[in-house]
Amino acid sequence: MQTDNNIYYFPKYPYKKQFYFTKKELSAIFSLYGQMVKSGLWKDYSIDALGDRTIFSVYKKSNTRPIYKIEKKDSQEKKRDFFRIISNSGNTLKRYGSVDRVVKFFELKKSA
Repeated sequence: MQTDNNIYYFPKYPYKKQFYFTKKELSAIFSLYGQMVKSGLWKDYSIDALGDRTIFSVYKKSNTRPIYKIEKKDSQEKKRDFFRIISNSGNTLKRYGSVDRVVKFFELKKSA
């Protein structure tokens, strides 16, 4: 690492693109989250950006493990594996290609 007038030059590392939810996807997920909070099924959430995937975790209580995780994974070869719904035990419940299908899954689960 070299310095020049308080500017630090770091060695070149391979740039790894971060992977996030789009504004449309977050809007759909937060709309679903609001419905579930209103019905008393969900209480808290967290969002994690982990490089090749982003996870929206949902909690029944603030101090427990998430009851569901909605994972968006960078998968170029399989479009249907783009979104996964993961249970609190770590099992994959469903895989979808769009956030709309994820929302529909939880809406059907809520009404059942």
